Amino acid sequence: MKRVHVNITTHKRPNLCLFVLQQIYEQSGEYNVSVSVFHDRCDSDYSMVKEYCEGRGYEYIVTPKHLGKWEFWRLNNRMYRHLEKKDYDYYVQMQDDLVLVDGFFSRLIPLIKDQYTCINYLILKSATKRYWNFQRRRINGVTLIETGWIDNHFCTTRQVMTGFRIKRNWRSVRKNPMKSSGTGAEQSAAYAQKTGRKALSLRYSLCEEVGTRSVMHNSLYEKRHRRAWVFDLRKADEAFVQNKRKEAIKSILFYPEALQSHSKLFFALEKLGICHHVHRGAPHELSFFWRYNGGVMRRKKMPKGMINRGCTDVSKTRVAQVFDDIMVDPQTYVGPVVRKTEAQCDRKETLIMCPAPKEDGYIYRRLIDTREGDEYVDYRLYWFGGPGYLVKRYKNDMLAKRYSRWELVPLSLIPEKKMQDIERGCKKFGFDFGEIDLLKNCEGWFVIDLNNTAGTPRWFKGSKEMQDLFIQHTKEFIYEKIR
Repeated sequence: MKRVHVNITTHKRPNLCLFVLQQIYEQSGEYNVSVSVFHDRCDSDYSMVKEYCEGRGYEYIVTPKHLGKWEFWRLNNRMYRHLEKKDYDYYVQMQDDLVLVDGFFSRLIPLIKDQYTCINYLILKSATKRYWNFQRRRINGVTLIETGWIDNHFCTTRQVMTGFRIKRNWRSVRKNPMKSSGTGAEQSAAYAQKTGRKALSLRYSLCEEVGTRSVMHNSLYEKRHRRAWVFDLRKADEAFVQNKRKEAIKSILFYPEALQSHSKLFFALEKLGICHHVHRGAPHELSFFWRYNGGVMRRKKMPKGMINRGCTDVSKTRVAQVFDDIMVDPQTYVGPVVRKTEAQCDRKETLIMCPAPKEDGYIYRRLIDTREGDEYVDYRLYWFGGPGYLVKRYKNDMLAKRYSRWELVPLSLIPEKKMQDIERGCKKFGFDFGEIDLLKNCEGWFVIDLNNTAGTPRWFKGSKEMQDLFIQHTKEFIYEKIR
């Protein structure tokens, strides 16, 4: 029986990694396949991956520290040094976000015709066009192009990988965030220097990437449903997914802007190991309307079933129209008012006395006295398709931007009638997920703002309790929607 060793690199994608491992196990067939998973250290939960590897006799290796994009070449060299301890005939390297065609190994391994052959089994459409006039070879009825290019998806022999090492690329030195790490170029150069040959690339990929822009890759040999990459629980090993059936692979589309790394939702999805992207052609289970700086946008351009689909206009004027109308005309109102811009991400407030001239681009809200002793308080209601939990925040000055302290308070603090009004308002507004700012005085409760793109303030970053609470509610909301 021919021996194949597979190295997988993974980072922050435990669900995808588990799916790849299950595919490899199911498709081993006539080959004796061993696997080593190299986890670039992160804070995602890889317990299921580790458990699966132990049950199948695979290796699971975690780096002592996070290497990242610019040290990816070091991770590769560590894998190649580790190979020297292995007994194998063929070597396959892959990432953690692949969907393999049926019979992956039985289609790929026979294309290795001699001890120095190396095949790149994933190719971009753009690369196919660029290499169209390159010299071709026909092996077992399959057309291959002599591109000379390999990346993190290649298959070769033990003879090639013996003593195989790559160098640090100039891109990893300069660390331009708009460029790749350059590891693929160094892998190609190392192969060419060792064998004096050009690597071969398939005209049609034997796999598809789902963690990134899968729409860029050439068609699979078989016509597969666009959503075929989704974790099929019926084929999964029940011994390892029992009581974890909701932990399927999920990918979320954010439109029209990408999810910002400073947002709470980004933090939660990274902890949950859920993919998120902004490419409308890529497969996704759920979609969010996400526009950080606000602005009005036509709904008909958005996908159906999108979360926060009604938040195309989250201006404070519209919030006041739907919820509590506490806006005033500064030219006729008498007394103190709070002046603020319509922008969602602008926290600047000014206290002025009216009557006063009205300026374009500003809203004028009557002053609501929220003092409790020497402090001013406001409330933030976290909304997950319904009320989640309530946070009471304190600050020393009414117009201060930072809070001195905070505390969790029961939802029952908000009267039942007011909560029903908020639920009706959110439904009318089209607000499904986010945060609601409220003020309270002797007259009652007032909704002053909605935030569907909340960031991570200091008090949130410094509180494990708040982080865990937000992650848990977000997880329940997302899985409920996908179900």
